[in-house]
Formats: sequence, structure tokens, C-alpha cells
Amino acid sequence: MADPDYFDRLLARHTPVRTVTGAAAPARVRPRLPGPFERVESLRPAGSGQDEDGFLSAPAPPAA
Repeated sequence: MADPDYFDRLLARHTPVRTVTGAAAPARVRPRLPGPFERVESLRPAGSGQDEDGFLSAPAPPAA
């Protein structure tokens, strides 16, 4: 059979999948979003010593 083209992949994406229950069921996880979409809290070390209510970055300077 030939390689699937764009339409075949699109159709397969929206076709319902048979469900498997129990330990054999595949785990579905969300991919980690790279770059600017990453949560800043996940990048901060756990024992940083900063208070939890403080700013994650320096506050903006006052408007002139």
C-alpha cells in the first residue's frame, strides 16, 4: 500500500480509536510546550529561598 497522504492522515486523526481498559491502555499526556509558553514556576528551583508571594521578575519601572 502507498504511503498515506495528507487526507489519509487527517482522516485517521479524527477516526475514533478502540478503547482498551486496564494496564494495557495507553497513557495520553499533553506535550510540554517549549519556549515562551513554559510556566515560569517550573523553571524556578524548588529551594530558591524566595517567598512565594514575591515577584518572579523585577517590577516594571513607574510610568513617566
